Amino acid sequence: MPAPTVDLDRLATYLKNKMESEGLSVRAAAKAIDIGASTLTRLLQGSSNENVPDLAVVAKAAEWVGKSLADLTPSKKPALSTIAEVEVHLRALPG
Repeated sequence: MPAPTVDLDRLATYLKNKMESEGLSVRAAAKAIDIGASTLTRLLQGSSNENVPDLAVVAKAAEWVGKSLADLTPSKKPALSTIAEVEVHLRALPG
């Protein structure tokens, strides 16, 4: 069975948004997620970082932002757009 695929860029956006809205530093957010600060830094880099943490760590981070791994599959499209989903897409726009 193939390993589940996770959209790391979307997870990174969710993480950044939550950290910003709660005013958390990387260290404080990492402590809240119960992972190392360097691990969170790698997650915040999204798919541009070749050294991806294991799936258990990704699952912890997803849970912290209120998502499941299934929510972060690349082919998964939400049935309804929430304000949070729209915000994620708007923040991803350049400019």
